[in-house]
Amino acid sequence: MKHVSLFVSICLLAFSIAFTTAEDPVPPVTPGVVDLSLEPSPPLTDGDRRQLCPPSPQPKPWLMIPHGGMHSEGCERVALQDLEMDFSGTRRKAAEMRKAMLEREPVSTPQRLKRKSEVNANAIVTDLSELIQDRNAAIALGKAFFWDMQVGSDGQTACASCHFRAGADGRGASMGVARRMMTNDAAADEFGTEDSADLADELYVIVYRNRWQHMTNFDDLLAKLAVQGMERLLASPENLSTARKAIEVCKLTTSDAAVVSAWDRISKSQDAGTTPSRQQETIIELVISALEFAKMVERTSTGAVQIAAADEGLNSQSEEKKEQLRTRLIQGLNPDQLRAARNLSRAFSPFKEEVEAGLKSQSVRAPASEPTVGSTAKPEQGTFRKREERLANAPTVVNAAMNDRLFHDGRAANVFNGYDHLGDEAGRDGYGKWTYQGGRWRRVLIRIPDAALASQATGPLLSAAEMSWFGRQYHHVAKKLLGRYPLKNQEVSKSDSHLHAYVAKDGTGLSVTYEELIRKAFRRKWWAADVHGQKLRVQEGDSLTGKRPFLRQTEMNFSLFWGVALMLYQQELVSSDSEFDRLMDLRRKGESLYPEGITHAERVRIQEIMKGLGVFQGHACADCHRAPEFAGATLATVYGPILEFEGPLDAVNAETEQNEFANWLMAGQPGIDARIERMLFRADMAPRFYDSGFYNIGVTSDDPAAEDFDPGVAGDVRIDLSTNSQGALLSISQRFGQGLVTDLILRSPYLTHSLARRHNDRWSSVIGSFKTPTMRNVALTAPYFHTGDETTLDGVLDHYEQAGLEEPTNNNLHPALRVVAGEPAETDVPQSLRGALVAFLNALTDQRVKDSVAPFDHPSLKVPVDAAVEESSGRTPESFMKAADQF
Repeated sequence: MKHVSLFVSICLLAFSIAFTTAEDPVPPVTPGVVDLSLEPSPPLTDGDRRQLCPPSPQPKPWLMIPHGGMHSEGCERVALQDLEMDFSGTRRKAAEMRKAMLEREPVSTPQRLKRKSEVNANAIVTDLSELIQDRNAAIALGKAFFWDMQVGSDGQTACASCHFRAGADGRGASMGVARRMMTNDAAADEFGTEDSADLADELYVIVYRNRWQHMTNFDDLLAKLAVQGMERLLASPENLSTARKAIEVCKLTTSDAAVVSAWDRISKSQDAGTTPSRQQETIIELVISALEFAKMVERTSTGAVQIAAADEGLNSQSEEKKEQLRTRLIQGLNPDQLRAARNLSRAFSPFKEEVEAGLKSQSVRAPASEPTVGSTAKPEQGTFRKREERLANAPTVVNAAMNDRLFHDGRAANVFNGYDHLGDEAGRDGYGKWTYQGGRWRRVLIRIPDAALASQATGPLLSAAEMSWFGRQYHHVAKKLLGRYPLKNQEVSKSDSHLHAYVAKDGTGLSVTYEELIRKAFRRKWWAADVHGQKLRVQEGDSLTGKRPFLRQTEMNFSLFWGVALMLYQQELVSSDSEFDRLMDLRRKGESLYPEGITHAERVRIQEIMKGLGVFQGHACADCHRAPEFAGATLATVYGPILEFEGPLDAVNAETEQNEFANWLMAGQPGIDARIERMLFRADMAPRFYDSGFYNIGVTSDDPAAEDFDPGVAGDVRIDLSTNSQGALLSISQRFGQGLVTDLILRSPYLTHSLARRHNDRWSSVIGSFKTPTMRNVALTAPYFHTGDETTLDGVLDHYEQAGLEEPTNNNLHPALRVVAGEPAETDVPQSLRGALVAFLNALTDQRVKDSVAPFDHPSLKVPVDAAVEESSGRTPESFMKAADQF
């Protein structure tokens, strides 16, 4: 590899010298603002490039690199820089690059072959052509999935319920479903509302155990969690007297050697004489709870806990029966055991904030005469829709097809595994993905590249904080939806850009069922077993009964259909026709930005837009929001980046200095991963690794002890009990995906979302970093930041002015935001320039997105504007619903 890099660098250097007599002069650049008043030079044609092969690009001050590229990198750089503001051209070039890269990277990596063997799969599927037989039908299926309110457990929540205005949430703060327990996997009313009951705290662990007990020793897992917690305690100088007192009460009886060893060391540890922190007390509480519950299960393995497998399950429609069942689930537990079950269950709960707040289920309050749209205040009483901090600002799905990874913290992998959002890192798929041909079942391993949209789609569907009652699984969703008519209670235009071929005669819903659409969209081998009446028994237990279900092929493969169809639909949602795009088209053609007949007001507006672009460049905005997507971690930038090659070609130091142009030429070969970059971080200005497109801008703290700590791309996809937020225990159903959690907990080293952290944990600076969102259509997608804390663009600019002054500062804060020697941060935009910057940002709006014109048209949708719901059903009263097109 070393010699290959050196050889390529020498060749490029020789190529450059052969055509270079002198460096081009660097055009003058005023600090903070780039002069954009000059008209462009006539563009070179491809033929000109081949004949002249100039040593460096023409000076083009409107590009993201104001110096125009003065490192004599030859013809390729000229061509690529011409693409910088060309959205369509960039997409084509990026697709070509990634195709070449994927052709060089073998599909059957050792890791995937190992997983294939572990799951007894017959093949690895990596190409969409092996799945799709009718792309248009698959897009229609994905659009129906996305906009259908029947999909949510409450019959009111669609994917689009958080992505209905310019792909984002027009309410200001997103809402999930109410805190409820699913009780029947078949019953759903005409609106798609699934049967549910109030969710008792002590049932969480029982539900998780029902789901995974056939795939792992779940009781042993609880013991391992306790060991991790005890190891954490032993590594701390904090006072352990509380733990020792708890040990005396617990009287441990387990024979697990690791548990006994850690327990014994805590018993004999010396008291440091300090007061235990709240973090230590939390760990102690969870350690005791895990051990107590594991011990309880050991004693009653065929008793109280296993009652969840009884035929009644949680399927009874009677409220009295439900209460009886809850009583039976916890019968035989002494007070200490009941406390242990409840404490551990709360730690596993996706509703931890509400549990701690002690919200009680009461009757819905009287509807307000005019609900406050976008209010983030919680009602004083009532059974509430879940408000999740990570849902405060749902990222836009418009242009999400351009991203390499998705979710604010990047946990939705680029590779889709057909089951959850974690790609190659996932735990075992409890259903498995199956084909059926010639009367034979064949299990396959799914690994679809460039499919972050499919990975992301699987998360919210089963999330108890977003779309589902707690306890819901893919086979529950499949059984509910397959026989239903999509969008049954919503209006669909007969001229809808994707659904027109399937709209019902009365314009309400579609005329085909979900199962019919799946069979039209996907190849026969993925659903053929259903035609022959064949079923298979899956490993993943039913969370409501504890039994291993027999499923139809379409039910087993439902998560695959769901992810792929939603991805294909969202790939249609690309906006590339803003006023700024049209101005750049004129630039590339060598035409004036001010055509004959233009009014004075129009001329002034264009001048303001171009001035704003200069401000965007001159104040570090463009460092993270890279053109043409004006985003980070995009498919066009992470393998290259194709538009911003930095650093001279240096044959001597090529082994120690990263040159992005050489990396691009070598894309796909071992050792080159442009998803990881380096940056000099203060105070010591030492180089640190970070994930390309993910930055810490100080919106939340990167200190685990801080109240607003959020690891961001650092992830903490593990059970570590190490932070005051209890790490992944707090969000096990959100971050782990749907695969078997044990595989992730016991992995060494621990799994994190960050690619840089995996490569070099010691020298990475990724904690508190989040994906750089797109600035396209930003005028339509308020509020801003991953928390949704800022409601105006001016508020965002205030943050970039002050972030480096706040105390305590983030340890991993992006250098551009830091204030050094009293000088303003690079990101500090003076008030005198803010108007121009906002004008530029407004010029990134695609009118088709704003007006919901094809391909951004969609069915009708109503969304809740208040968190209160009816106690009996968990549904929002009609008076609290508002049409999406009224925002």
